[in-house]
Amino acid sequence: MPGLSGQRVRNVVPAFSDFGEGTAFLTAGPFNGDVIAAGSTIVGGSTVGAKIVRSSPPNFGPAGLFVDLTGHVPVGLAVDGKWDVFVSSVFEGTVLQYDGLVSEELFIAVQDVAVA
Repeated sequence: MPGLSGQRVRNVVPAFSDFGEGTAFLTAGPFNGDVIAAGSTIVGGSTVGAKIVRSSPPNFGPAGLFVDLTGHVPVGLAVDGKWDVFVSSVFEGTVLQYDGLVSEELFIAVQDVAVA
């Protein structure tokens, strides 16, 4: 890439989807410093496995499920100062808000529902 001569670039989170639709760093709460990423997988022309994943520093690595986005196709991701996570959904033309998702109690509840 122009301007990056001599810079080291590395993949810190192994592939988790066909399309990466946004990343954000969590800056407070029990997951401070973690990176979250939205993505989805296409199978037979249909979107399956839409989700937000989370990976922890210092080495990051394989990401775990953070939110199951079944029924949505994420195209953007943001986090505000109140730990709310916002995801734009392409086909619905909407923005989903997950209130206070970064709190540990809500994370456990969402993870249990999403993984079940």
